[in-house]
Amino acid sequence: MNEALLSTPNIGARAHRLVDAMIVMGEELARLRSQQGVPTQGGDAVGLRRRESEWNGWWNLRAVEPVTRHVPLDMPEPTFLERCGALHSLCAEGIGASILRRMLIGAGVPESELDKLQSIRLLCVLLEVAGRCSTTGQSATAICSSADEQLISDSRGRLPRMRAVNALRQLTAHRRDSSSKDKLKKSMEQFGVDDQEVAAGFGAALDAVYDQLAEEMEEAVVLLQSISF
Repeated sequence: MNEALLSTPNIGARAHRLVDAMIVMGEELARLRSQQGVPTQGGDAVGLRRRESEWNGWWNLRAVEPVTRHVPLDMPEPTFLERCGALHSLCAEGIGASILRRMLIGAGVPESELDKLQSIRLLCVLLEVAGRCSTTGQSATAICSSADEQLISDSRGRLPRMRAVNALRQLTAHRRDSSSKDKLKKSMEQFGVDDQEVAAGFGAALDAVYDQLAEEMEEAVVLLQSISF
């Protein structure tokens, strides 16, 4: 058998990497919220708990089973989009919007800047705060206390792949037209995949989505680990 094929992670390993990243992210979000005097568990923040993973197996956690299913190289587009929906359920739907909103407000971000934002966008704001801490040397509390529309606007550049997965899963509910094709192309570009690469199927493209989404989550964890409240 081809050695390169043997060394390539299978879908189970890719899914496990995503689950691990989300568990650690939850623990970091819980740490930050707990520093504000509100005891919080990682599972409260992302819906995935380390203890449950260790006791019952990571593959038995909420929303995990659908993302562990076999990925054929000739996977058709509708199945690919459905899998993107499963990835969104795993990586985004469990994120606690209320925890993030209260955390940011508690750190000084005006509530009016956050009231229309949902979980992914709120996480982007927190990551923007962490990024500014890294580049300016200011504390997270200082940056939050001086937060304005510019910070909220700049945060739109965070988590581009998670937002691309969200856009892809929404295409399952849309009638196929030129607009949806453009949205598919634009979203796939976030993962470095073009039309020619999916002509014979979306299997390899889905591998890229798993790998790059996991990488993005891991990078987000590193940013969160660098700040305190």
